[in-house]
Amino acid sequence: DVSLSKPRRFSRMFFNLCLVILGIFIGTLIAELIARRFFNVQGQLFEYNPSTGYITKPNRSFESKTPEFMVRYETNNLGLRGPDINVENLGDCTILGLGDSFTFGMGVEYEETYLEVMRRALLNPPHENFGVINAGQGGWGTAQQAVFLEENIAVFHPRLIMVGVYQNDITDNISPNLF
Repeated sequence: DVSLSKPRRFSRMFFNLCLVILGIFIGTLIAELIARRFFNVQGQLFEYNPSTGYITKPNRSFESKTPEFMVRYETNNLGLRGPDINVENLGDCTILGLGDSFTFGMGVEYEETYLEVMRRALLNPPHENFGVINAGQGGWGTAQQAVFLEENIAVFHPRLIMVGVYQNDITDNISPNLF
């Protein structure tokens, strides 16, 4: 409109701009809610950690469904995969397993993780009172695992430390955004 005065034209443009911003905000909010409801496994499971970048949240339970598998993931009181851990009663021989998503057991039930299979094998026939801790974290390289170990070795007092290494661990360690 050529006949509109400058203040009125400005008011109309400002109003239209506000409507566009509101529309973008509402659209983004709806997309975020849909993503959290149907796709956000990461947000359900991980939280920020200043030493390692992220770590699994304690006491979480959720299902992950993909075309390849459906798995229930549960983290314990310490935020690690598996049943709750009483650090005062870990057993005579504690084995601490470190690694990435293979150690964590991404894609398999907890009973199928290699550390849990090993724990059951060690108890049949019973050798010692073994405590096996699965400290695997999806996406961690050996640098993050070393930081976790340094911060938690006095908590777990492991007699044996197993490190699951995969071919991508070298490149994970040289990532410029590691910490």
